[in-house]
Amino acid sequence: MEFFLSLTVIAAVWCIVRRARFDVALAATLLGSILLTRHVYAQDCAILVGSLVTLFERFSTPVVRICSIVLLLPIAYVLILFRGECRLRHCF
Repeated sequence: MEFFLSLTVIAAVWCIVRRARFDVALAATLLGSILLTRHVYAQDCAILVGSLVTLFERFSTPVVRICSIVLLLPIAYVLILFRGECRLRHCF
């Protein structure tokens, strides 16, 4: 399952890179790299800030803008930190 989902992310990023402007292609590449990384920490997600702002400014569709805003909010990254602490304490 992981292999096929990874291929899906790679194919989506490849299609975007071939058709989009450089700033959008860079954003897609950075977002795709975070999706394919096995160990992601909150500091790793800091590279997404510029990409998410670019996507928010470039597109006017509500889906892209809402996803960009949600990913720019700190709550998404607090959940990553909470998951990491819980894993250390064997919560799940």
